[in-house]
Amino acid sequence: MAWSTRQLSELSGVTVKAIRHYHQLGLLDEPDRALNGYKQYQGAHLVRVLQIRRLSQRGFSLAQIEAMDSDVVHSDMILALDAQLSAEISRLTAVRAELSRLLEHGAAADLPADFAPMSARLSESHRSLLSVYDTVFSQEGKTEFARMLTDQDAAEQKISEEFERLPPDAEEEIIDDLARRMTPMILNSRKKHPWAASPIADSPQGVVKASEMLAHTLVDVYHPAQIQVLGRIDSLLRGQPATKPRT
Repeated sequence: MAWSTRQLSELSGVTVKAIRHYHQLGLLDEPDRALNGYKQYQGAHLVRVLQIRRLSQRGFSLAQIEAMDSDVVHSDMILALDAQLSAEISRLTAVRAELSRLLEHGAAADLPADFAPMSARLSESHRSLLSVYDTVFSQEGKTEFARMLTDQDAAEQKISEEFERLPPDAEEEIIDDLARRMTPMILNSRKKHPWAASPIADSPQGVVKASEMLAHTLVDVYHPAQIQVLGRIDSLLRGQPATKPRT
């Protein structure tokens, strides 16, 4: 008894397109054809298609299947695939743990899991920066950053909110005043959290690359008035007179 391509597909649970692809790759021998030109698959073809399907389901690529000799025990390939699957299971387990943290704290799907506990109190700008922080901060740095934000008291949170709400056309006096009030807050944070004085010193990206990433992101996330505040804070922290931008 012979089967058509469609019948072989139904018997094996493999699509017609896949069977044709197996032929193109040389994984499946071409069957004889009837006088009308239709393919006539036999039992050996069904066995081979089922073998390919089983190996594919176990994670072997078609290229690996093509290289296999049916009379050989492929211990090395099996061990390699087992290691690959083990690594993938570990990755997926870690992803599930991250998703669990996001769900627990009602955080957005794109938020780095390390910052999920503080998601409700973060501004839109801060949330935008978190993806970069997640990349440039070491694991210890991310822990310290989260702890630093959590330790903010009501007065510090109020000043931070003022900075976030600062209008793009803020007057110089307002910019200066905000910078001078934020500077002691930052100094206090550095005292409680020494890491904050050099947050990218242990960056996995390296200091130069991390600095570049942060600088470009800050310019895009914050408007010019906020950038002026940050610049004047930096000058105050360095003990230099705050200079006004050129007009």
